Amino acid sequence: MSDIDHFESYIDSWINTLDKPGKDGSYFGPRCPYAKSIWKENKVKIVKIKNWDLNKFWSTISLECENFSNDYDVVIIGAETNEEIVHHIQLAGGVDALNSSLNVQNKDLWLVSQFGGTYTIVIIQRITSLDSQSKVLEKKRYYENRYNDYVFNKNIIRRRKMREHLNSDK
Repeated sequence: MSDIDHFESYIDSWINTLDKPGKDGSYFGPRCPYAKSIWKENKVKIVKIKNWDLNKFWSTISLECENFSNDYDVVIIGAETNEEIVHHIQLAGGVDALNSSLNVQNKDLWLVSQFGGTYTIVIIQRITSLDSQSKVLEKKRYYENRYNDYVFNKNIIRRRKMREHLNSDK
């Protein structure tokens, strides 16, 4: 049995600890206030990539983007972390490039990545839904003291501009 066989348990544990203080004792409130509800409502699709290489990894992500449906709010794709196949810089760049490509194609999707530890993860969500939720959180000052300016601009502001571009083409 490999680590990827325990991916669902990892996600379940991760989601159920999102509202707890970080390992360093810091606490700024729940890290993702919407995760628990969609998890409990079975609106999360889990995709595990076994015996993977770089092509299988990106092909799986691309296929999940192509087939994204309203059956789920989120698709979480995971593989066992292997820096000899993809490292954090490649993952971040690949996800940034896919987000731009999806936006040019007028696809209502946004990808987020997480790297390290046991798993390399890509999360796929609807950009419109995510940005709408983000606006609510921003009004509640959720992002203050959470992200530095670079991370906030790269993730929140860039996503918002891409959503506006998506909406302007309709």
